[in-house]
Amino acid sequence: MKKKILGTFGVIILLFSYLYFNQYRRYVSSAPTTHKEARKDYVNTMMFHLPYWYLIKAGIDFKNPILTPLKTPRDYFYKNGLKKLPLNDGERAIWFHTFELMPYNRSSKGRYGNLLKDYGEEFGNKFLDDTYKNIILLADYSVIDKENRTMHKFSVQSFFEMFDVFMSDKKKNYKKSLYTSENLKYIGKEKSLFINFSLLFDKREEFIKNKLYYYQFENYITLHRTFNGSYSSLLYDNLLLNTYILFYKIEQGLFKCEIDKKHFANIFLTKMKLRKLAKEINANNKEENGQEKVFTRLKIPNKVYDIKPNSSNPFKMYVNCTYDDIFLKEGN
Repeated sequence: MKKKILGTFGVIILLFSYLYFNQYRRYVSSAPTTHKEARKDYVNTMMFHLPYWYLIKAGIDFKNPILTPLKTPRDYFYKNGLKKLPLNDGERAIWFHTFELMPYNRSSKGRYGNLLKDYGEEFGNKFLDDTYKNIILLADYSVIDKENRTMHKFSVQSFFEMFDVFMSDKKKNYKKSLYTSENLKYIGKEKSLFINFSLLFDKREEFIKNKLYYYQFENYITLHRTFNGSYSSLLYDNLLLNTYILFYKIEQGLFKCEIDKKHFANIFLTKMKLRKLAKEINANNKEENGQEKVFTRLKIPNKVYDIKPNSSNPFKMYVNCTYDDIFLKEGN
């Protein structure tokens, strides 16, 4: 028995030694001088993160206290490494995505919207604030170390998954659906949220147009083309973002037909893509009907085109704008 135990420990030690040197060669050996010390901490973080991650994949919630012996040293090296990374390096956001967002993603099974309900206001609000800051960081600064393909290739995935979490969980009453009157009306009244969403709109546009990420983005949107996949989430986030901005501007009397034309254009094109996706994947009637209900809930009728508008937006708002190059018979 003693020999078996010693043999098992020997195998574990050999395995972790192999992992350590493999990670070291991958992230530290070829790293720029400015990143070597931070990457050493990254590798140390990975030594604790990998078993932590596999236990989460096995079904243990990422906040379960049973993971503390792995999480405590993991977080120590993670935070220590962040201190050594340049503040203008998009790699910081990749670390956040890897060590903080992905464990939450796995535990929630990608069904965002219940962050504060499941994990409490203090943790949830801080998590959303950190997510927002890292979205902006990655939009403003790309990964400095272009030679490290691993860090670079996760930029697009990290950006849009962080975006999805923020758009799904940023609501007033976290115990209710995003589409309740209470949550949607809050969007039309809260100036700080409008500022957040307006900045996210600009950063999202910049990020997508960045030549550095063009091919990654094209590849990303072809993956997981399911009704609830990554491509669908990306489109829904865009629909929400543009609608939220219009809700606030119309409610506050700030809306201008020509200036805000781009938001209606985005909404119109996004709905077309979502309907096309539903046809491509042969979505069932329940899924398609559910999607149309969301469209109706968010719709801001344009009375120039919508003679009998089908809308249930809680503001009962509408506009009168002539957009011949955007709107067809169905309006927005």
